[in-house]
Amino acid sequence: MEGVGDAASRDTSGGQILHTGDVVLLKTQLRDKELYAEAGSHAHDTGYICASGLFETLEVREVDDLHNGLFDVRDFLFVVREQLSYNAQKDLQKRQKQILQDGNQNTPASAAYLRNLEERAALEADQNAKRLQAKSRPLLYGEALQLQHLRTGNFIRVRAKQAAALQHSCRLVELQEGNSSAWFRTTPFFQHKSQGERIALNEMLRIESVRLSTDWHLNWSRCRNLARDEVLEVNCARHGRSFYFVLYSRTHPVSPTSNLPALTYPAAIRFYYPHFKCFLSNSCSAEKHQPKLRRVLGSDTDSGKDLWLLLPAAGAAPDRGVLW
Repeated sequence: MEGVGDAASRDTSGGQILHTGDVVLLKTQLRDKELYAEAGSHAHDTGYICASGLFETLEVREVDDLHNGLFDVRDFLFVVREQLSYNAQKDLQKRQKQILQDGNQNTPASAAYLRNLEERAALEADQNAKRLQAKSRPLLYGEALQLQHLRTGNFIRVRAKQAAALQHSCRLVELQEGNSSAWFRTTPFFQHKSQGERIALNEMLRIESVRLSTDWHLNWSRCRNLARDEVLEVNCARHGRSFYFVLYSRTHPVSPTSNLPALTYPAAIRFYYPHFKCFLSNSCSAEKHQPKLRRVLGSDTDSGKDLWLLLPAAGAAPDRGVLW
C-alpha cells in the first residue's frame, strides 16, 4: 500500500494536494495581532477546530501535539466532502410543514404531489450517497465543498440569520445534518495563489461560506463564557481568520483495480479469535486496564467494548495508509 505522498497526490511544486474524501485536521494560528504568522513557529501558537459531539457548537483548542495522549483525536477529525444537493429535501420539508399548518387536506392531488416530492427526495439522497462513495479527486480553489465531522457524521454549518453565542457580531457556526448552509468554498490567503489552482495541504487559506457569499469566512474569536472561562469560539465573520488543511489519513484501495478500501488511520476495528469464538474486549471503567476475551453469546456480537482504533505510533507520520 502506498502512502499519500505519491505522484498523483502532489502538485507541480511538489506539495501534497487536498482531495475529496481526505480525513483532515483544521489548523489555525493563535497569534491575534499577527495576521500573516505561521502556525507552529512558536510554542502555544497552534490550534485545531474540534467538536465533542455532545454539543452542536465548535471551538478551537490550543494543541501543540495531538498524539500526547491528552486529547481524543477523533474530536478533531473532519472529512472533506463533495458538495451535495438538498433542493428536493428542502421542498419536501417545506410541503410537510405547510400540511401541518393547514391541517389534514388529504385530497388526491395533494397526496400525489406529496408522493412526488418524497420520490424526488429519495432519489436525491441516493445520488448524494453515490457522490460520497465516488473516487476521490483533487480540489481546486473556488470549488464548493462540505466538512463532515468524522465522529458524529454531522456537517459544519453557518446559521446566516443567527448571531454566534458569544461573539454577537459574528454568525453562528454549528454541527448539524447537511443542507445548503454547509456549503463552503476555499479562497487563497496569499495573492500569488488564484482561483482554479489546486489546493495544497498545509497551506494558509480562507474557508468562505457559500450561503453568506463574499468575505464571510470561517473564524474564531477569543471570548469568555458564562463561567468566565476563556474559550476560542468558532463562528463566521467578515474577513475571518486563516486555516490549514492538515492531512490525517486518506483512503486507499487494496489494489489498483479494487474498490475495497484498505486500512487507514483512524479506522475502528475489532479483533476476533475464532478458536474460542471471542472478541478482544476491554472495560469502560478507568479502574480496569486489563483486556480480556469476550465470548460471543448467540446473536450478541456487537459491543462498543470490542472497538479499537488504529493510531500511528508517536513520531510516525499519520498521513499514510497502514503498511504491511
